[in-house]
Amino acid sequence: ITHNWWHVALCYLDGHLLHKAFQVYDQHIWQELDKDDADKAE
Repeated sequence: ITHNWWHVALCYLDGHLLHKAFQVYDQHIWQELDKDDADKAE
């Protein structure tokens, strides 16, 4: 799920809608990454 939201955020960035990209990151991506069972970055 997070991967799809990443693409949504990239589309907002491409359209110069930074506030929307940050909103997607904060609401959908960061919440998933902050979970205890999330995969850790290498």
